[in-house]
Amino acid sequence: MSTNEGAQERYEVIRKDGSSAPGGKHHRCEYWVLDLDHDKHSVPALVAYAASCESDLPQLARDLRIKALRRADLQPDAGGNYYHPAVPTSPADDWEVSAWLESLGFEAAFVSIDRALDADLMRAFMLGGGIDAWEALLPPGGGWFVLSLYHSEDGSEAAACLARKR
Repeated sequence: MSTNEGAQERYEVIRKDGSSAPGGKHHRCEYWVLDLDHDKHSVPALVAYAASCESDLPQLARDLRIKALRRADLQPDAGGNYYHPAVPTSPADDWEVSAWLESLGFEAAFVSIDRALDADLMRAFMLGGGIDAWEALLPPGGGWFVLSLYHSEDGSEAAACLARKR
């Protein structure tokens, strides 16, 4: 797809409940489709929609955040830390992140690493090694993914927040 294409009709959406059929409530409604596997802008769109519908449709907001958690790469911030775009901005501490994840049906684990001792591990992760590079440090059981990677103020220690669906 060319980057200059703009918005075009590419999809025909048919609702499973039949309401998009002629005479139905959603006949001739306009829909927008997000490609969660290939479009890097789709996860931020899910997160923004979740924030927008939180007060009116809390279950939908929760479901969108859960979907977003499994679908994006970590993004760097100005301080050299990496966070998942679905994580609420500026979490005050690990407890706040844990409580937020718990509310979505996830559990969290925090892994601490001495950067001086594990520089190769950190480099492997940053170069796309993903969570596989951290296998020796993972808690028991499968399904973990990295939610954030951050360092102490003096840079001597790094930590990862890992999450998995309960």
